Amino acid sequence: MWMQNKFIKREEEQGGQPPTVVGAPPVVAPVVAPVAPEAVPVVAPVPVVTYKSSAAQQLAEMVTAAGMNPSEVLKAVQGNEGKATPEIYAALSAKHGEGMAALLTGQMTQLHETNVTASTAADKEIFSQVEKAFEGITKQTGEQTFKELATWAKTNLDETKVSEMNALIKQGGMGAKLAIQELTNAFTQSGDFVQPAQLMEGDNTPNTDGKGGDLTRHEHNEEVRKLINKGHQHGTSREIAALGRRRTKSMSRGIN
Repeated sequence: MWMQNKFIKREEEQGGQPPTVVGAPPVVAPVVAPVAPEAVPVVAPVPVVTYKSSAAQQLAEMVTAAGMNPSEVLKAVQGNEGKATPEIYAALSAKHGEGMAALLTGQMTQLHETNVTASTAADKEIFSQVEKAFEGITKQTGEQTFKELATWAKTNLDETKVSEMNALIKQGGMGAKLAIQELTNAFTQSGDFVQPAQLMEGDNTPNTDGKGGDLTRHEHNEEVRKLINKGHQHGTSREIAALGRRRTKSMSRGIN
């Protein structure tokens, strides 16, 4: 498969910010520089770290009571290899005592490790789905193909559609699977998708050289559209496969 860009930046997203308890003693909370959002959202699996379990919610309450924002604390822990910073420990110790502070910071590390494991598993499911979708078409990994799809989506799909896909991917489970299916369908049905295939002669013997002259991208897309209008389909039409082979050979010669 051919696309211009090969890489995509993976960004981390954090949960909302619960209000700080009124009357809590003034404590210096970890300062986290604000990150400006990208102008155009990009489809990509990212770790979603939140205080979802009951134990994690209790931890968030203890952090809030110590005058800190749980989301900022979580981000600081992530940026410190899963460990609480000295500032976080000092704030917890001042409010809850050293023994409780040690217990709470240990829980933060466990929460971080649990979330990393969960997000890694979710990523693997997505990459596996993408790899199966392009099995026999490319030898690269599902992660590599996903990065190409994400880059393609950024420049070829509207922001609203990409944002919807992002939301489903963050949701995980069936929602993520549907989003990846929609993304792969959108790409394979576009003019950017060139499926490698062996051309066949009239006697069904492989023709490794191919027939016909060079094709520009525009010419290839126009010819494919004509065939589709006649009822041909990607993956089953020898004519479309032949055009794809010609286009691949043309691209290898630098013809755009």
